[in-house]
Amino acid sequence: MQEFQNTHGQVPVSGSTRTLPAEYRVPSWKDALDAFILNLDAKDQTKNQYRKALKIFFTWAENHGLQLSSLKRADILAFRKDLLEGEKKRTTRTVSAYIVSGRRLYQWAESEKL
Repeated sequence: MQEFQNTHGQVPVSGSTRTLPAEYRVPSWKDALDAFILNLDAKDQTKNQYRKALKIFFTWAENHGLQLSSLKRADILAFRKDLLEGEKKRTTRTVSAYIVSGRRLYQWAESEKL
């Protein structure tokens, strides 16, 4: 059985779906990101793209004083706008990929009851 190492020790990751036990709660966004990437059924290149996109998202949220557990649609739209129009403008395709990464992370977290 594989194990996921977080700041509170090792957590077994079971079966081929590689899910965390329902009673486990991820203590930080960094641990959540690591667990999500570990459980992502994708090629390494895709995992790296998700990691990059989500780090950008988490940093943006922190810089705006937002709690990840209470984000609203307006926050996501503001993130999207900043990516498209901000200092480092990104293409619509890149922005869409970042939004999809965030959506998949939140879907995973909800399925894991985090």
